Amino acid sequence: MLQRSSCQSFGHDVTRFYISRDLLPREALVAGLAFVEGALAGSFDRDGLCAWFDELLRTFDAETPASVRETDTESAPLRLPPRRDHHAAEGMLAQVVEAARAKVVNTLRGLQGVAPCEDFVAEAVGAGRVQQRETWPEGRMTWVPVIDSRQSLSTVVLSLFAADYLNHIEQYARDFRVCPDCGRPSFDRQAPAVCACQTHGTLWAAPARATDALPSPLEAAIREAKRAVKALAKPVA
Repeated sequence: MLQRSSCQSFGHDVTRFYISRDLLPREALVAGLAFVEGALAGSFDRDGLCAWFDELLRTFDAETPASVRETDTESAPLRLPPRRDHHAAEGMLAQVVEAARAKVVNTLRGLQGVAPCEDFVAEAVGAGRVQQRETWPEGRMTWVPVIDSRQSLSTVVLSLFAADYLNHIEQYARDFRVCPDCGRPSFDRQAPAVCACQTHGTLWAAPARATDALPSPLEAAIREAKRAVKALAKPVA
């Protein structure tokens, strides 16, 4: 970080920082897609969710919290004392993850269409959950999520999508869609219908060969998320 200054953007005062070009790839989108994919696959037990924080949010200096929470649900511990009822804790975590996934998916649906609802993006900017930073040495402005692990789980995930949206508004307007059946977000402009997920569409790559090592559920979610992001760079025929 080399310099800090204020600027006016997206209707709010934001803070500019210089950052390295190492933060330019779309880690925020990968992390957001991996959460949705992992939640749908049932991958987020305590170990899976801790790994999601550790492996995908490390870029944004996020700490793995002792517990996670969601609006209208109790918090679920990620670090259990020896005598804690682990089965009950896992059940509560599953409820928190599902509530967060539903909130994220329902919010992202609003970005579809010719008149997208950007309320959650504006709220993230106003609350400082995304900030505009200046890359070094290019001097190009980019939006990055500012992760506070104490916030609700859906707030953390939506901060990831808000930052990516601000960096790629035109792409979201042109290509973004959420599967009406399973809720997977995607950017497949070549899909034959609005549904473009692993189950119903054409975006996702073929499954691993029988000779390949079987990935863990979280690894599979991350792999699919990275494939989706990589597909965005492919030219349209």
